[in-house]
Amino acid sequence: MKITIRHMLPEEAKAVQKLGRKSFHPLEMPYMPKVKRALIAELEGEPVGAFTYTIEQVKSKKVGRIDFLFTHPDYAGQGVGKQLCQAGFDFLWGEGCDLLTTYVRDDNAASWRVFERHGFVRADLSSVAGLIGWGGLITQCVKSLYAFSPAHDLYIATRDEEATKQCAKKTGIDQMFRYLYLHAFIGMLVAWRAGADAFAVASDAIAIFLGLMLAGYLGTLPSSGRKWRFRMTTGGGLLPLIFAGSIRGILFPFIGGWYPTVYEDTHTFRRDLAVNAMATWAFLLAVVAAGQFLIPLPGYINPLASFLLIFKCMPVRVVDSSGFGRVFRWNKPVACLFVALSAVVVYLF
Repeated sequence: MKITIRHMLPEEAKAVQKLGRKSFHPLEMPYMPKVKRALIAELEGEPVGAFTYTIEQVKSKKVGRIDFLFTHPDYAGQGVGKQLCQAGFDFLWGEGCDLLTTYVRDDNAASWRVFERHGFVRADLSSVAGLIGWGGLITQCVKSLYAFSPAHDLYIATRDEEATKQCAKKTGIDQMFRYLYLHAFIGMLVAWRAGADAFAVASDAIAIFLGLMLAGYLGTLPSSGRKWRFRMTTGGGLLPLIFAGSIRGILFPFIGGWYPTVYEDTHTFRRDLAVNAMATWAFLLAVVAAGQFLIPLPGYINPLASFLLIFKCMPVRVVDSSGFGRVFRWNKPVACLFVALSAVVVYLF
């Protein structure tokens, strides 16, 4: 399919934003800022996709940020996005950018592949701060809404391939420790806000999230031959701090879990993701049910497990990969069954 790619004119900004709203799920629209600069893909004079971007000077670095890449639903899977990406990356490098950044949802396999093919890596934030400073990193994360976007990872590419590789986020044990100690820290903030024992709340949070990690691992075992790694997404990192510091008793979680190292667009793959999500969901159901019907659980365990159980049921696409979305995309009746069970258990609690 032959398309024409050109720069957006200022008076076309609203039309491009309208096209974006058609391209994304309605619940993702609050995360789409006003379009200021973009490349437009046209077919027979009609816009069918856009590559929106921002170029900023951060310290001594020129940073190109890819804000959104979208195509009209009628033209999805026809190569529009691929051509837009190539044109957009060529343009940004041609403008003299030292590094390019973007953020991608944790289970958006199609976008992963596109960016990784163009030299991007899932980035460790401290490594990026080494390039543009912590002030520059924080500014980038806030302006791009990455700091408020749960279940997203920051991706980066530089002109130096070796330097890019050094920015890659680690997976496995390193991520497990970060997942636990960050939730312990948030638990202490919650305790401070509620006037509770900080050490006890932090210990209860570690127990719950350690249980989730183990349940998630057990949920990877039925998938034969598939490799999994534990990863925590850093997108939305300000939300746990905001909620813990302003709303009494709320521990908004960082999104973390077991992810396959290779993604596929197959029914078997969706089933494996769903089984993994159901394992963690079942763990929370068991904890809340045990505390309600069998034995009283100490401290903050039951309230925390109940809140996380509700979190698992959310159909909002920025967080649904932690539970509901994965199961729903595989088997809708099973997803509805888990929501119904969760509602009954939480109501009784």
